[in-house]
Amino acid sequence: MNIIQQKTHEFLQKNHFINIEVPSDGNCFFHSLQIYFMLNCIIKSSKIFYKNFTGIPPVENTFQYNQAFGQKTTDLRNQIFKFIRDNEEIQNLLCLYGGYENSVLLMEEVNELNKDTKYEIPLFDLFPIIVATLYKVNICIYQVDIINDYTDCVFREPQIYKSFNNEEEGVTINLLYINGIHYELLYPDTILFQ
Repeated sequence: MNIIQQKTHEFLQKNHFINIEVPSDGNCFFHSLQIYFMLNCIIKSSKIFYKNFTGIPPVENTFQYNQAFGQKTTDLRNQIFKFIRDNEEIQNLLCLYGGYENSVLLMEEVNELNKDTKYEIPLFDLFPIIVATLYKVNICIYQVDIINDYTDCVFREPQIYKSFNNEEEGVTINLLYINGIHYELLYPDTILFQ
C-alpha cells in the first residue's frame, strides 16, 4: 500500500466512510448524488422491510426513489437547472453570490452548464448550495490534494454547504473532491453495516 492509499484508508476509517468511485466523465458530481439517493432508498426500504416483514417496503421519500430508479444523471442535472430557471429568488441569490450583473448573464451560464459533462464554469462552484437548497440536505465536501508528483496527499478540513436560507438540514451528503477536479461519494459505513 502506497502512502496515498494508506492515508485514504486512514481517513475513511476515522470518519466511518466507504468511498464509492464514480466515472470521470464530467458528471461525477451528479453521479455521486444519484448513487447517494439510490443507496439511501435501498437501505431505508430494506430496514423497514426487515422490521415489518409485511411485504414490499414503503419508501419514505418518493422523490428520492424516483431520483434513484429510472433516471439518468443527465435527468438529475436537468432537474437542478429547471429549479434554477423556474425560481426567480434562486436566480437573484446566485447573481448576488456569484457576482453576476443580471439574471440574463446568469442564465447564459446556466444554459451552458446544462449540457452533459459541462462543469468548468464558475457557477458550478455554487452547485453544492443549490443542491442543498433544492433537496433540503447539507452537502459536506472533503477535499484531498494529491501532491509531490502523486506520492503524497493532504486532506483539507471539510466544507459544509447549507441551503440558501442557511438552515442546517438533518441529512448530510458527503463528497470527496480530489485535486479540485473529481467528486466521489463518501457513504457512511455505519448506515451500510448496521
